[in-house]
Amino acid sequence: MIDHTGQTVIPVEYQQINYIEGNAKEVKWLVSNDKETKYITTPAAKFSNRSTRSIYQEGFSPPGATKTADAAAVEKLKAKYNLSKCDPYYKEKCIYRQNNKYGFYDFELNKKTKPEYESLKIIKSSGDKTYLLATKNEKNLLIDELGNSLIPVDFQEIEDRYDRLTFTKYNRKGFYFIDTQKYVEPKYQLHSWNKTLYTSGPVRNLELIPVYTDHPKDWFYIGSNGLIFKAR
Repeated sequence: MIDHTGQTVIPVEYQQINYIEGNAKEVKWLVSNDKETKYITTPAAKFSNRSTRSIYQEGFSPPGATKTADAAAVEKLKAKYNLSKCDPYYKEKCIYRQNNKYGFYDFELNKKTKPEYESLKIIKSSGDKTYLLATKNEKNLLIDELGNSLIPVDFQEIEDRYDRLTFTKYNRKGFYFIDTQKYVEPKYQLHSWNKTLYTSGPVRNLELIPVYTDHPKDWFYIGSNGLIFKAR
């Protein structure tokens, strides 16, 4: 792993590097190889939005980003809509406004939602999928790029963390796993992010989140496959 200046901050000797937690000063990682598994702390990266924009403007795209095939066609579509905000990396994914309501439009994939939301925010873009936080009839919703609701309950807040969205309702946590598209209802308390486990397999990675329902000493894991695992 290297930082924004090109300096190596985690040496090339590990099979896995997993993000654990971080703040404005430092980031904690769980690293492992055949000999050991341990935590490594690195300084938080510092970079300016201007330098990041200049990289993308030179023609480089972030991993997973798609380039617009016909820029003129996109500009024509943009002129048709009152755009509120576009994703800084995926320029073709935009929030638009009509009649004081908001909708989403992916100009490249020609996918959109109806302008029926009081507010709309892009949470995460993953390939041809986009996950949005929408407010409709004063309720918070998680929807995809076509307006399909992904979480069947209203919630207070939502957090993007890796390939999983964590949402809160009445001080209880629930999860939506992007890789497996599994929904876990909000009835858990988080035990400690430091006890989160990550395993790799031939099909996909598996995340195990430590939670409890009533007492912190009686805790267990919820997997990104939607199953519950008892902790030893």
